[in-house]
Amino acid sequence: MFSRIVQFKIYGKIDEKLYKLISQFRTQKVYKSIKDTKFIKPKLVTLHVHGEGSFVQSKNIATAIRNYAKYYKVPLYTFGEDFVLNSSVYLMTVGDKNFASEYSVIGDFGYVQRRLGYKQLIENLGMQYHKIIIIREHKFIHSGEKKVKLSPYDDLKEEDVKWIEGQLKHRESRLKEEIMQNRNQKVDQEMWNQTLLTGQQALKYGLVDGLGVFDDIREQEYKGMKSYDILSNLLDYYVPANATFSSYLSI
Repeated sequence: MFSRIVQFKIYGKIDEKLYKLISQFRTQKVYKSIKDTKFIKPKLVTLHVHGEGSFVQSKNIATAIRNYAKYYKVPLYTFGEDFVLNSSVYLMTVGDKNFASEYSVIGDFGYVQRRLGYKQLIENLGMQYHKIIIIREHKFIHSGEKKVKLSPYDDLKEEDVKWIEGQLKHRESRLKEEIMQNRNQKVDQEMWNQTLLTGQQALKYGLVDGLGVFDDIREQEYKGMKSYDILSNLLDYYVPANATFSSYLSI
């Protein structure tokens, strides 16, 4: 059994499609990769985050990777990459140590819900193309007064706007609470007033433990250790910090 640093690279949008098995960065892929990896014994587990998306799927991913590191009794380090937004910030803070690049863009702790309404579109099409038959009437057969909500065929009601705002605020509040728990309540509350942070600001507010990319930390703490990208099944070559380019042309 080979000893390696095992990496999980979660790049891209984390959304409800993560349960479908095809894409490289989906939740089910994380579980399957863990199950299929039997010949690697990790000395360190790292989670690399770039993107944004679903809080639910982020928690699923965090649970799977935390359990993996716990099973082998090794540390979990997280690394914020170029852009780490909303739910991905939660993922970035689940490690025993959390890092970001000095040039990372981190934050946007709120959520947004977009809605495309069809009513005006149908009316405009009906006026412009009067020879086309367009069904203007639609009905939902349902039980319960609140069953039909946010229909794209109706005008958005004021009560629906308030409901959406309430849901988004609740999600934002829970995200911040979970981040605070991950960071053992060390985050400066002033941080929530900021829209986007640099890596340096994230360190200042206590969101991360240090600045640096993976190769920096490996050089400091796990010098000489090769890494294995568990989602892509890629084994890298360790290149010392003082290596010259010509020395590794044969790799």
